[in-house]
Amino acid sequence: RGNTNLVDDLQLIVKESEFGIPAEPTNIDQQSNIRIILDNTASRNVDAMLQDECLVSSSEIAQLTVVSDAKLDVKFGNGLYEERMDIAIEEGVYHVTKKVYFERPIVNFPELNAIPIPVDLLTVHMKFEKVAESVSNEDAEPQIDAVFNAYSHLGFFLVDLPRFKGVLQEKYGNQPTDLVSELTTTELVEELFQQEIIMMVWGINPYTYPIYSTNEPGSILPVLGEEFGSVGLYNLEENITELSIIQGSALRNYPDFLNESWSKINIFGEGKKATLKPYQLKDKDGENVVTSFLIQRSSEVLEQPVP
Repeated sequence: RGNTNLVDDLQLIVKESEFGIPAEPTNIDQQSNIRIILDNTASRNVDAMLQDECLVSSSEIAQLTVVSDAKLDVKFGNGLYEERMDIAIEEGVYHVTKKVYFERPIVNFPELNAIPIPVDLLTVHMKFEKVAESVSNEDAEPQIDAVFNAYSHLGFFLVDLPRFKGVLQEKYGNQPTDLVSELTTTELVEELFQQEIIMMVWGINPYTYPIYSTNEPGSILPVLGEEFGSVGLYNLEENITELSIIQGSALRNYPDFLNESWSKINIFGEGKKATLKPYQLKDKDGENVVTSFLIQRSSEVLEQPVP
């Protein structure tokens, strides 16, 4: 954790020779959770999961030569703190780029102001691409979408919003209703599960969380970290291709929350079964830096959803 002065002045070390990467000023002083991605693949998997609108700086080294017995380190720090990260890389000539992304939650909660750790996410993507290497057109790039936001202890609900709205209006009309209470004391949640239009996560720590969706989880697992906790299992109608992400706290204010503009995430792949898995990305000391959730589809059919 830190601010951009930890990562602005990155150095590549090959056989004890240092190569600086020109740093563009990012002007981000606040503390953030820092995620550094060292990418030596020719694919655009990581690029696809990062949002272009969050890009705050970009720089490059035109050519970097790596010989067979060379050791490659990435050194970063601010003078007071220094860290080195090894990267396994083949012999060759590489074009190296460094991109820095800064993400803030779309919605903030009062609870977040009391947390003594950062809530913003700073991602440094260092890509090592062999000169003259290209991705085969026969190998389709995975489909990836992502939304970064903050959530209260009531978590978030992923819903087919038009059909969700239809179910609610049929049951409650425009009568002001606390849907959190309804979901826990009535058969509403079972009806929504039967409609196959909802996935949900609640009972989480108030904090910021990225939510990812992909048709090939293996393509981004190194960025997600380790799977942990309980996996949500749902049946999702096969013609659904996107879901709206609704703050759990907003459900206390039916029908007003239906008039708000909610972020959407694409749902990729084929099949009825959908899983919602939590992941933790930890630092070298085992401390969690980023907790995220991954949505994936498969062809199985569940007898009973498992939230």
